[in-house]
Amino acid sequence: MSFWATVMHRERDARDWVFVAFVALALAVAGFTGVQRTRYGRAMATLAVCAANADTPCAGRALEEARAIDRDNVRTRIGQAQLRVLLGDPGAAEQALVEVFATESFPVVRKVGTQPLQIDADRIAALDPAVRSELLLVDGDIAAAQAQPDRARSRWTEAALLVDDSLVRPRRERLAHDVAESGARTSAMLRQLRDDFESFFLASESGQLESAQLGARDLRERLKGLSSETARQKLGLAIDASQRAAVVARQRKAEGEPGEAPQPPAPDEQRRNVNAQRYYESRFSDYQRKSARCRDLSATVSTVMTQARTLLDEGLRAAGAVPGQVAPAPSP
Repeated sequence: MSFWATVMHRERDARDWVFVAFVALALAVAGFTGVQRTRYGRAMATLAVCAANADTPCAGRALEEARAIDRDNVRTRIGQAQLRVLLGDPGAAEQALVEVFATESFPVVRKVGTQPLQIDADRIAALDPAVRSELLLVDGDIAAAQAQPDRARSRWTEAALLVDDSLVRPRRERLAHDVAESGARTSAMLRQLRDDFESFFLASESGQLESAQLGARDLRERLKGLSSETARQKLGLAIDASQRAAVVARQRKAEGEPGEAPQPPAPDEQRRNVNAQRYYESRFSDYQRKSARCRDLSATVSTVMTQARTLLDEGLRAAGAVPGQVAPAPSP
């Protein structure tokens, strides 16, 4: 073999080895990437199951595994929002979703003031199904944590079209239990609040100013536990009305009842006392005036207390419109 033929043969062998090494490296990288992708998928699937069952430690471990593999993945960042909900901080979860999706790359989610997250229906439809389902599930969880059951059910219903029922059913069952339990607590609290108002009203109607003032102070403090502004306004007006009635009732009590109407003098008495008739007429006039005054004061108390009880009914209806809106009664 000539010198040049030997050189060319060796160069061809070298190129073959380089190609083989490149292919081997590519296969190794592809294999590693495939393994990592599989591990990541398993971690996210575990996180989904843990979140559905509200298992916070389990979800935390799964999220840490996903972060170790691909911390910048959109699904990982949604998982971070999911964990924040499980830790009891739905506000931070909302902020996390906004940071992921409110950018120019993902203009899907918006947060305006204190309103719930707004998700663009057209843009979310363009997302990868896994991303879309996880976003819907976590937003439903945020709504449930913020006592917005209708919104939570709506989000989970959308997600149910993309995921297995095992990821949605536990959430619905948990929400139904929480709503029922909250409703029972609210009903008990509303009954206690009504009883306290009735005791306050009775003290006001009987003119017991000191007791009425103490009751008003306690009830006003209780109103701070109501998230319904309408309920606070209505019940605050009921307290005002009852206190006005207490002042009038106290005045009626101080002036006293008119008693029995005076009887006209007998004929014999009139003959013996020329002033008997005039004295009777004066007394009868005072009686009529006092009776009229007592009726007016009583009518005022009755009218104002009717208004107070109407406001009480309206306020309690507003307070009971959303579960869990009433503060517990203070311990005796």
